Amino acid sequence: MMKKILSLAVAAALALTLSLSAFAAAGDTNMLLEIGDVFGTLVQSEIIDVSAGGEFTLTTSLDSSLSTSADASFIGVKTTAGNVTQQTALADGTVVTVTGLSIDGTEVSLDSAASESVVENGVLDGNNGVVLLFKMGGLNALTGDVPAGFTSVTVTFTVTLPGEESSDAETTEPETASEPETTSEPETTPEPETTAPAETGIALALIPMAIAAAGIVISKRR
Repeated sequence: MMKKILSLAVAAALALTLSLSAFAAAGDTNMLLEIGDVFGTLVQSEIIDVSAGGEFTLTTSLDSSLSTSADASFIGVKTTAGNVTQQTALADGTVVTVTGLSIDGTEVSLDSAASESVVENGVLDGNNGVVLLFKMGGLNALTGDVPAGFTSVTVTFTVTLPGEESSDAETTEPETASEPETTSEPETTPEPETTAPAETGIALALIPMAIAAAGIVISKRR
């Protein structure tokens, strides 16, 4: 009986361990900014949850700007600190794009193609995340001069969830065809009335009166 209880306890512990390992492997939806010297000191910013998507800003700083090598300087937006697999619980197809970079208060232009990574199979670009500067590793998204050292870095980045762009697209209602305009017939102008018949009637009515008056005059002369 005791052996059976021990066997059940071991099986339960093993199942719990496997479930916790699977949960840990799935990662989370957090991101951070990591800067420094890969052969010296690397520091991280605060950790923020980006599960809802949107635009975010992270800032962090070093105590010293000295670097063992300009090629060893590092700036990156990551899901996990350190040179480890960037596992995440963000859905596959999630796009992380760095849109702004400021080094020691100076805005730095970025190569847009090198400032974006996509989550695939639960990982954000292997061990990299979105690396903006690591020349030794062949990664450099800065379009200008690379600083030999720095103390403060600020990044602005967006997280676009799968299907977010299509759902936000504006839908335009189809235009309704306008009915053809009806052309009204031209108005006919009435012909002006002639007063000739009325005037003629008056003239004819005066003829007998004139004849009668002439007769009176003739009779008086006689």
